[in-house]
Amino acid sequence: GMPTLADTFPEFSKTREPLAPYTHLKIGGPAEFFAQPRTVEELARFLKHCTSHQITVRMLGGGYNLLVRDDPVPGVVVRLHGPAFA
Repeated sequence: GMPTLADTFPEFSKTREPLAPYTHLKIGGPAEFFAQPRTVEELARFLKHCTSHQITVRMLGGGYNLLVRDDPVPGVVVRLHGPAFA
């Protein structure tokens, strides 16, 4: 089949990653794709790819005031974490 986001960006993305550990309340289902770019350049490359392939992008901040449903979340959830995004 076609390469997935996790195939295209294996260094920082995963398939069907549970979101509960990343939220304050520790609840919620998996993301279809999950990405944690490590640099601004990776983020830019990733977002450009998603835009050109019409992939829905949701941003995950610190996970506060966030309720994630139990069903899989379609598209990609991007978590900005680490020194580049502090």
